[in-house]
Amino acid sequence: MTAWITAFTTALCAATLAASFATAKPLRVGLAAEPTSMDPHFQTLTPNLALHAPVYEPLVAQDEQQRLKPALATSWSVLPDGITWEFKLRPNVKWHDGSP
Repeated sequence: MTAWITAFTTALCAATLAASFATAKPLRVGLAAEPTSMDPHFQTLTPNLALHAPVYEPLVAQDEQQRLKPALATSWSVLPDGITWEFKLRPNVKWHDGSP
């Protein structure tokens, strides 16, 4: 597990440095079990979720009472067709490559 976390930390630091030209520091995450995937949609196991939390930011989050609250999205609504959702993103949100 230590080798996996070290490899992940190294890759994350390199990507952060290349994308932002900032000084990267190691990301250390202590987990009770080894994660099975970095894909946030693959398996919702506790170790995976714990590893995703400092890396991925959701459109919508939950507060302590499990009520929805804004995260990347400032607002959301269902469009007139009844099946399509529209999310308004907070200002200056960028993709991992720095594009708007």
